[in-house]
This record gives sequence, structure tokens and C-alpha cells, in this order.
Amino acid sequence: MITKIVICGGGDLAHNQNVESAFYDAYPEYDGTITHLQNSVISGIITEDYDMFIQSTTGMTSYISTAADNYPSKIVVMPAGSNSFTRIYNSMNSLPCIIVTGAGDIANETGYDIEFFSPDTITIEPDLSSYSNAFIAGQLAKVINTLDCGFWEARYRLRMTASVNGVWHSTNGYGLPDTAAAIAYSGEIITDPYLPVIVPDPLPLDTSLGQTWNMAVTKNVNTILTWPAVANATNYKVYKSIDNGVTYTKIYEGALLTYSDTLAFCDYPIKYKYIANNETEVTEYSSIAEIKHNGKSFIDLNR
Repeated sequence: MITKIVICGGGDLAHNQNVESAFYDAYPEYDGTITHLQNSVISGIITEDYDMFIQSTTGMTSYISTAADNYPSKIVVMPAGSNSFTRIYNSMNSLPCIIVTGAGDIANETGYDIEFFSPDTITIEPDLSSYSNAFIAGQLAKVINTLDCGFWEARYRLRMTASVNGVWHSTNGYGLPDTAAAIAYSGEIITDPYLPVIVPDPLPLDTSLGQTWNMAVTKNVNTILTWPAVANATNYKVYKSIDNGVTYTKIYEGALLTYSDTLAFCDYPIKYKYIANNETEVTEYSSIAEIKHNGKSFIDLNR
């Protein structure tokens, strides 16, 4: 349930009050608390006791990592970051766990890539993404509280019932959300793709080159690779591919069973494999047994 909301980062009390008004335009029945922290940003307060963070400012891309680290217990709703129709965030068809929003009456008129857009109920014209952002946050909160469901279920219901019927486009996202339709949606709710997928440990060895782990990295992360020992192996070679397994580059050779690789932001698949050389010079190939991002295990981070 959404019962504690913070509006942050505006720096102007009137702006934040308008953000709150837009939220209530979408969800007039909301009876929880709304706190204003005018000069705070989510990176400094996301660990505090709030359920939803509405930040109607620029800078969305800089908060993706913070939001992901606190997902799914904390919900962040932010505009792409411009009131002009221009690409601010290139999602590469991979939306972040932040709900990225825009503003417009029948089409998005502000920055993109986005997930949803809505009219600005405060200034009317021109539509400002600060207030449409809060309106969409209100729609999301209403679905969650009405159905007593999780963040992902409410988000997926809104996606499937918004104005473009579940089809995403970078400029308009999934379109105009429809709160009533989302609540009434009776279709399947797919598994939350933003949750980490736990890798079995250890994985069985495979003597082919075909099995490798692949992922896309949405933030700078320290990736810990570990693999099971191979009988009589004298050393291990770890290879990395950034072109989906077409070519591999050796990144480690030695007797250890772990390697730390620091990955910068990327939206392309990364694959790893290792080779274990034993005393009889027989080579066995295997996938990496485990990939850990900041202590959490993942198979596939593609969104």
C-alpha cells in the first residue's frame, strides 16, 4: 500500500504544492501522508521511510542506479527531464525501474524516452512534465491501493490498458494511462522483469562453447564472477564478449576461482565464459557459475 509519499527536489514551495495538487487530481481519495522536501533529491533520502518518491525535476538518468538499488520497496516517479519535445533519455528499448513520464493531451509534448504521458492539470497549456508526472504517480498509487497489489502489477496493468494498448513507443511510451481500465484489467500479469534472477550455484560444467551468461548493465557495477573448480585443473582462463558472443577477449588467467570485473553503463549484452586447463591438457569449457552485481546474483538484466 502507498501511505507515505514524499515530493522532493523542486526547490520552490509553490512548485511542490502544484505537484501535490496534480497528484490529488488523479487520486482524490488518497488519505495517506504527503511530505514536501523542497531541496532534497532522492539519492539522499530514498532510504527513509517513504513508499513513493515524486521528483518533478531534471536529472532522471542520474538516479537510475539509486532507484534500482532500492527496488522494489521504493517507487520513484520522474519526468524524462525537459518541457521541450526532445530525446533526453535513450532507453535502447530498456526502461529503468523508475517510472519515466512526459506531458501532453493526445501525444507526448515533452522530453522522452518515457513510459507514460498525461495532461498537465495545473497549467493546462503548455503542458509541463512536473505536473503530469505527479498525475501519473497518483494513477499508479490509486491502482496499488485499490487492489492492494504490488508496484509491478499496478505498473503492468497501466501499461496494458493505456491508450496504445500495450505497445511501447519511445516518444509516447505506453500512452495515456487509464486508472479504471487498469483496475479492471483481467489479463495475465507477467513476472516482474526488474527483480534479480538468482543463478543456481554451482552450475554443471558444459563441454560446449554454447552456454554463456549474458546481461545488460544499467549502472556502474562491480561484477563478481565465480566458477566451480574443475578436477586437476592447473589454471582457468576467463573471456568476455561485448558483441553478444561473436568475439571474446581474455580478461583473466590464473588458478583462482573468482574474478572481479567493473562494468560501466551499457545497454548491450555482455557474455562471459571460462576455460579450465587440466594436467592432461584436456580443455573443458563452461559458463561462468555465478555473476554478482554489488552482492546480488543475476542471470539476465535485459529489460
